[in-house]
Amino acid sequence: VSTQSTWGLLMGCGSARPEAVKEPLTKEPPKAAPPIIPPTNCVIMIGAPGCGKSTQAERIKKKFGLMYIQLSQNENRLISANTLVNDEISKQTPLGLKAKPFVDEKKPVPNNILMEIMALTLSKLEHKSALLEGFPYDIEQANKIEELFKANNLKATAVFYLDVPEHVSLERCIGRRVHKPSGRLYHVFNNRPKVYDKDDDTGEPITLQEEDKEENVKTRIVKYYENVAPVLKLYEKKFKENKQRYHYQRNLGKHKQGTKWIHSSYRC
Repeated sequence: VSTQSTWGLLMGCGSARPEAVKEPLTKEPPKAAPPIIPPTNCVIMIGAPGCGKSTQAERIKKKFGLMYIQLSQNENRLISANTLVNDEISKQTPLGLKAKPFVDEKKPVPNNILMEIMALTLSKLEHKSALLEGFPYDIEQANKIEELFKANNLKATAVFYLDVPEHVSLERCIGRRVHKPSGRLYHVFNNRPKVYDKDDDTGEPITLQEEDKEENVKTRIVKYYENVAPVLKLYEKKFKENKQRYHYQRNLGKHKQGTKWIHSSYRC
């Protein structure tokens, strides 16, 4: 039986195969759609000056293997050691050169420069989960970070807000001492140096930083709560709508208690 007559029998018509279907009976299988890569999870940790963000961030970073991103240690956006801004300045990058005049004059680095530095950092994560400590500080940063997360396929899966009474914040800040060359931190109440006002490793002086003087701390605390209120409302709404995690801890006590709470919350 010829190919034409076989086609005619199958179609219940004449022996001629219709011209419109003379293409090959076998076609190449359709190309598979590119895999959907789920967003990389990120954790945000915010809180007032002296609430213990840096301490808790270091611990949760080690516990869960997160990349630790610290844009600026101080809530008034003055830059201290071991921050992204300081790193850009030390490398003399174009962004570092933009930020340096503000840092030299002890002025807040503008949000547009901070966000450029954050954008560059997030673009280099390469699917590694990250912990953002002390950021966002205000509603402008919070809205911008959402844009950067979307652009880099990232997602905030948890926000930890560490809230302590104002007198605790004040006590923790005014008691801090720092060895400026190394960035080593001490505290007159709970992390005293072996020799009064001397660095343990070098014997050099440790000092009270300008931003940790009592009047400056009080100003920082007032400003912080003014700035953070709309940020908290934003995350409360966002996480309720998406059934994600927003963790709020009032009157967070000792650092070890805080660590236990964060670890149990992060697992859930």
